[in-house]
Amino acid sequence: MMNQDYVDDLVRTFVAVTVPESIVVAVRRIHGRARIELPRGLRWTRPEQAHMTLAFLGDVPVEHLGELAAIVSEVASGFVPFEVQVRSIGGFPRAQRPRVIWAGVTGDSVPVFSEMHDRLWSRIAPIKPRPKPEDRPFHPHITLARVPGPQPPKLAGWMEKHADWDFGPWPVSELALIRSVLTPTGPNYETIAAARLGQASAKASAS
Repeated sequence: MMNQDYVDDLVRTFVAVTVPESIVVAVRRIHGRARIELPRGLRWTRPEQAHMTLAFLGDVPVEHLGELAAIVSEVASGFVPFEVQVRSIGGFPRAQRPRVIWAGVTGDSVPVFSEMHDRLWSRIAPIKPRPKPEDRPFHPHITLARVPGPQPPKLAGWMEKHADWDFGPWPVSELALIRSVLTPTGPNYETIAAARLGQASAKASAS
């Protein structure tokens, strides 16, 4: 059953792949190292909120949440659980001068993320039109930090030094429809509904 505790008509949402606690711990470890080795100037994501965005929907009418949850469940049912390795650090638009710092994934199953991305948008588009596609193809990643201002002096060298950082294995087993609430200290995330890969039913958040 969907969570009905929404006071706003529009809910800022996205669809993501959730990560296990082992990846959260690994993200926390690299955050700690970066804070020692780099000067200030980066806005780090909270490790406990680590995820891979497959489709950012923006503001959607609250009455569409149930239909979106069903789409997430339908798409998840078409995939079986698989495993990838989180084993790189890079940046957009390029690692030498990034605005976004990310953890990348490797392994034979990485193309599955792009297929999930495409299937989601093919089903969501009638409800929420897809934003204009970017020039670069979909690149599966976990956002670690953003660079909101001038490039910190040591950042390029730090990125090169840690380019092959190993976060460990990631058993991918679930898709989630997530609400993003913007606050002065950063976004807070609430899982609206989640669906396990290979199963047809979605489970609503207990929060």
